[in-house]
Amino acid sequence: MKTKIITLLGMGFLLLSFQQNVNAQILQTKSEILKDYGEPFSEGVTKSGENYLFYKIPVTTKNSGTYEQRRVIFLKKGDDGTETCYLWEDY
Repeated sequence: MKTKIITLLGMGFLLLSFQQNVNAQILQTKSEILKDYGEPFSEGVTKSGENYLFYKIPVTTKNSGTYEQRRVIFLKKGDDGTETCYLWEDY
């Protein structure tokens, strides 16, 4: 039993140490996103009335070569009028 607990703790530590870092836009304001990414490829409003920004980001990997990653960043307007990212998706 003691060995199983030590093994589980060791595996948990290894998983946490190899965790990937993600540069997410969640809770960034629209102005911060524009500062980081520049002008969007396009922007608009969904059918439900939420604003979004659409980017085409060039990515190069060893296996896939160079391609354009598409990122959609959805924004919600707060009580103070600030638009904040609450969801983003890569395609």
